[in-house]
Amino acid sequence: MATRKKTPDDSIQYDAKLGEGAFASLASARRALGETVDVAPRLDLREVAVLALGIARRIAEPPMRQRFRHVEKELPAELVDRLGPAAWALWHAAVQRETKDATTPDAMLPTALVADATALKTTMIRVVTYVLADDETAMRELAAIVSGVGYLDLASDLGRLATLYDAHADALAADTLRYRAGDVDRARSLAARVVSALGVSTDHTWADAVNRSYGVLATTYEPIRLFGIAMYRNSKPDELFPSLFSVRAAPQRRAPSGGEQPSG
Repeated sequence: MATRKKTPDDSIQYDAKLGEGAFASLASARRALGETVDVAPRLDLREVAVLALGIARRIAEPPMRQRFRHVEKELPAELVDRLGPAAWALWHAAVQRETKDATTPDAMLPTALVADATALKTTMIRVVTYVLADDETAMRELAAIVSGVGYLDLASDLGRLATLYDAHADALAADTLRYRAGDVDRARSLAARVVSALGVSTDHTWADAVNRSYGVLATTYEPIRLFGIAMYRNSKPDELFPSLFSVRAAPQRRAPSGGEQPSG
């Protein structure tokens, strides 16, 4: 019998068997995303799955399903039918990642390491904010970085800031007052030291699975959403086909026990 957990939508509950089966069925779709994929946004991925499942159920019912059949030349039926399984697969991956994270013991980091890493994160955030304030893509990435809490997020955020620095090296280097070229290497070095000090496994299988599962869901849903908005443009389309970003941000992780708490 499937194990079920209550979600914010009482009508949709987690079914472990459905999740596992959907996840297995979409293995080729995850591989098709390529060698590297974008990190899943810091959204409550369970709620993202619930949202997508609700839309998939709505589409499956007449007369909406009939209206989608009229555009099957442009929007293949197999893509529409993949929305539900993609949502279940993401939910399954998110649950597995949470289970793995829950078994990772808390650790106390050296105060000096936390202080150095936090100070560098703060400095790099200030540089990016000052120089790239008009770059919407960079600001969205920075908003996700700023929201990080806990030691693992601190390490991840330093790595993401280093990547931002690499992507905008010329623009950032023009800020001779705040920018320091060596901060990119230092950020990656400190991130590695934080991870090493935590004794965290380098097995990121489920983290990658979450990123890929979100990618499959997003690339499945976006064309459905655009067609849906066009077809139901006179019927509150944004309510029928909301953005995945309409769900709340992911709940913050429990703070590590002991040591200093890095600021977000």
